[in-house]
Amino acid sequence: MILVDTDIIIDYLRSDKKAIDFIENSAICITYFTELELLAGCSNKEQMKELNDNIY
Repeated sequence: MILVDTDIIIDYLRSDKKAIDFIENSAICITYFTELELLAGCSNKEQMKELNDNIY
């Protein structure tokens, strides 16, 4: 399992090809702090739903 930081998850959510390939071909995990940073970056409920749909 590979621990990934917020920037990799953000790249994935922005459809960055390298991040997509990496995440989809690896067993990854994130820390609670990364989860909080991602949630703090959401500006509305739609973004929170998209994050939940893609991360969990």
